[in-house]
Amino acid sequence: MPRTRRILLALLQQAYEKRDRVALLVFRFAQGRLVLPPTRNFTRARRSVEELYIGGCTPLATGLLEGLRLAESERLRDPTVRPILVILTDAIGNVDLSGNMRHDTPRRDALNVAAEIARHRITTIMIDTNPYDTVTDERGEKQPAPGRELAQALAADYHQYNLPYAATLLKRR
Repeated sequence: MPRTRRILLALLQQAYEKRDRVALLVFRFAQGRLVLPPTRNFTRARRSVEELYIGGCTPLATGLLEGLRLAESERLRDPTVRPILVILTDAIGNVDLSGNMRHDTPRRDALNVAAEIARHRITTIMIDTNPYDTVTDERGEKQPAPGRELAQALAADYHQYNLPYAATLLKRR
């Protein structure tokens, strides 16, 4: 997804200009994995983004939980640190915290972890990679896209991809 990489690289550029530390956590298959520990090495960060595989199963709750753990460990390491989680997702988790692909548990687990992130008062920005307001479920029925619900549970600043023909990449919702 070139659009996702462009957004990540733009966020890296902003962090570089502010001299912030960045980390990159990916969640796919049944795990969340830290591919770039917190660093100010933006050459390494850029390389990590460029080599990033995007797609596949989404253990959304696991990724959110790993993000929470990382943010809290950074707070413990340095109480003056103010972590910001930037989450790029279509919010369609399909693997629950136990690694199973049950019907509703991935969504419920993700919303529970998101609420925990909000309770910890971790500043969160969510970028919904689904530009549409609805998704089609496994029965072929249209459902509201889950991005807004997840952003609300996170108490996140919510942005959504624009449709491919739009002049700008994101719209603030």
